[in-house]
Amino acid sequence: MGFFGSLLKGIGSLLKGPSKWLDDILESEAADDMQDALKLQAEINRALSEVTSKISQTRPFAINADNCYAALKEAGYNEVPAIDLYDGNYTDKLISLQTATHSVIEMASSIAEVEAELSSFNSNLHTIATQVQTFLREPTSDIDAAKLWDAKFVKALNDHIPPHFRKGEYFDETMAKVMEAYRMMGEINAYGESAFGSQSLINATYEAVEDGDDPLEYISNILDLNSRATFGKEQDLNDNADVIVPNAGLFGGNLLF
Repeated sequence: MGFFGSLLKGIGSLLKGPSKWLDDILESEAADDMQDALKLQAEINRALSEVTSKISQTRPFAINADNCYAALKEAGYNEVPAIDLYDGNYTDKLISLQTATHSVIEMASSIAEVEAELSSFNSNLHTIATQVQTFLREPTSDIDAAKLWDAKFVKALNDHIPPHFRKGEYFDETMAKVMEAYRMMGEINAYGESAFGSQSLINATYEAVEDGDDPLEYISNILDLNSRATFGKEQDLNDNADVIVPNAGLFGGNLLF
């Protein structure tokens, strides 16, 4: 009720007696308090709905990033760039942010408090979403791209020169397996071998066999991945290279090979 409306109502009530005037004033204040409470609750409900919606938009991408990281760790690709970019369990971060924000907003005593907490939430969500986007856009967050990177820049750097104690005979059991697979691939993948580097391929395969991989399968897979990267671009091995995560910055990081 406006000031002049309350004043006129108060004057009218005074003419009816002091008791009636006081009742009307209290009734007016109660109505104003109720209206304010309803406005606050509506703002709280709107804010909670916004928080839930934005978390729901971002969460699938966070789950994907967490799963990609877990796959890299399980495969033992601990030296690829994506591992260093990973900044904690993104799904848990989102859940914690949502829980904390809901708690504060639900207890807010004014619309200003609701708006302040919502602003803080949006800032924190932006940070997490941008971290997720940056991780997913890094080529080596994809298991295939990580495997090729690991072969090129980790396994291939450890020299394993085939011994020639006797022509065609290798006393190193691992090297024997590698060279048998290498010869079997032979002419079929001559171009791929050349593009990757024959000694690099032997080195990488030797390390892979030591880790328990099948040599023929490993060589075939690496040459295939390298061919895809050579004819296209290495980012093409990553399906998430151009992903846009809701609530993230316009440009996430994108470290290249």
